[in-house]
Amino acid sequence: MARLDRIRYTPHSLDVSDQEELRWRTSSHVVKADRETRAIDGVPVLYWESGEPWAEANLYFADKAELILSGQLKIGTLEAVATALLAYMKFLETDDELQWHKFPKAKADRPTTRFRGELIRARDKGEIASSTATARMAGVLRWYRWVKAQGLLATDWPLWADKLVGVRITDAFGFERSLSVTSSELSIPNKKRNNVKLEDGLLPVSLEERDQILDLAARHSSLEFSLMLRLGFLTGMRIGSICDLKLATLDNAHRLAETPLVHYLSIGPGVRAAPVRTKHDVTGRVIIPSDLLQDLRDYVRSERRLTREAQATKDHKGLVFLSRYGTPYGTKKAGKSPSTNVDMLRLRRAALAEGVNLAGFYFHRSRATFATSIAEAALRMPDSSLRWSDIIALIRDLLLHKDEVTSMRYITFVKEQKTKAYWANEFTRFFFGAKQERTGREDA
Repeated sequence: MARLDRIRYTPHSLDVSDQEELRWRTSSHVVKADRETRAIDGVPVLYWESGEPWAEANLYFADKAELILSGQLKIGTLEAVATALLAYMKFLETDDELQWHKFPKAKADRPTTRFRGELIRARDKGEIASSTATARMAGVLRWYRWVKAQGLLATDWPLWADKLVGVRITDAFGFERSLSVTSSELSIPNKKRNNVKLEDGLLPVSLEERDQILDLAARHSSLEFSLMLRLGFLTGMRIGSICDLKLATLDNAHRLAETPLVHYLSIGPGVRAAPVRTKHDVTGRVIIPSDLLQDLRDYVRSERRLTREAQATKDHKGLVFLSRYGTPYGTKKAGKSPSTNVDMLRLRRAALAEGVNLAGFYFHRSRATFATSIAEAALRMPDSSLRWSDIIALIRDLLLHKDEVTSMRYITFVKEQKTKAYWANEFTRFFFGAKQERTGREDA
C-alpha cells in the first residue's frame, strides 16, 4: 500500500556558472535566512506500494517547500495536499488500469472522475466526513494544476472544465465586494446538513461506545495508544496536544480544589516550563481525572518508557509519548500523528474480529464525546447554578476554543438531540399507543 513519509529538507538549486562542473548550491533565499531555518522539518514524500517514490508529487512538495521559508506557505497546507494525494494513490492501486497520467477521451474512465465518485460514495455512506471529501478532491486538483503548468503532463484534451464563480465577501467595515474564483467540474461541494456541525464535522460516540472502545484498546492496542485514547475521551485534548505532552506538564499538574478526583494540566505555548502545542496557540488548562494522571506518571517512570527515552534525541527526551525508536508520535508543525493512524487501523481490525465495527471512528471523535458530555452535565444542573454565559465559558476554557461560537455549537447540539429524543418518544407513544387502543377495541 502507498505510504507517506516526512523528511528534513534543505532547498538547493543547480549552479551552472562553471561550464566544467555542475554543482548543487543552497538556494539564494535560503542563504539569507537564519541558519536554523535553512532546513524544513516535515516535508512530505510519497511512495508507491512497490517502494518507488512518486517523482512528480515529490517534485511538487520540493517546489512548494521553498515558499515555507519565505512565509508564503504553511507546512499544514503542504500536509493537506499530501494527505489528499496519498488517498488518491491508494485508490489508483486498487485497479491496474488506472494511472494518474492517463486521461482517456471518455470522462467516466478518467482517474480523477472515478476518484471523485469514490469520495462521494464514501461520504454518502458515512465513511468520511463531507469536509474530508471536499478537501481531498481539492488537493488532487491543486496538484494536477501544478503538474500541467510545469509541463509534466500532456493530453489531447482538457483534464476537466473550469468555470469562474463569483464569491461575495464582507470586509471588517461591512462593505461587500465580489471576487471571481476558478471552480472545477470535479470539485465536491461540502454538503451542509441541517443539524448542528461540531468541530471538524465529526460527531461524538455514546458513553457505552466510549467504554467499549477503551476496553478494546486496553486489550489489543499498545500501552501508549491506549493512554492516548483515554486522554482524548477524558480530557478533550486534540491528538497534536497529546503527542506534545511533556514530563514537566505532568509534574506541574494542580489538583482541583473542589475535588481530589480531578487535576488541571496547563498546556499551550504560554506555559514557559513546558509548552505544549495547541490549535491556534491557545494557552489554558484542561481537566484530567486524577487516576489517569497517576497512570501517566507511573508510565513515564516505567522501564518501557525509559528504554524509549534512552534512544531519543535531547530535544525529544522530555516528551511523554515516544515510539519504540525514541521518536515523537506527532509531526512538529502539522499537529498530526501518522503513527497513531497505524494504531487506529490495528484497533479497527481487532474490533472487527470481535464483531465490533469501528470503521467510522476517528481519534478526534473522542474530543467531541468529551465536549458533549461536559455540555450535557452543565445543562442538567439547576438553573440557579450556572448562567448561559457560564456554561459557554466553561466549555470554551476546558476545550481551549479560540472563540465562544465553537463552544456554543456543543450546547446547541446537546439541546437539539434532547429535543429530537423527546419528540421521537412522543411520536412512538402516540403511534403505538393508538395502535394498541385500536387493537384492543377490535379484540373486544
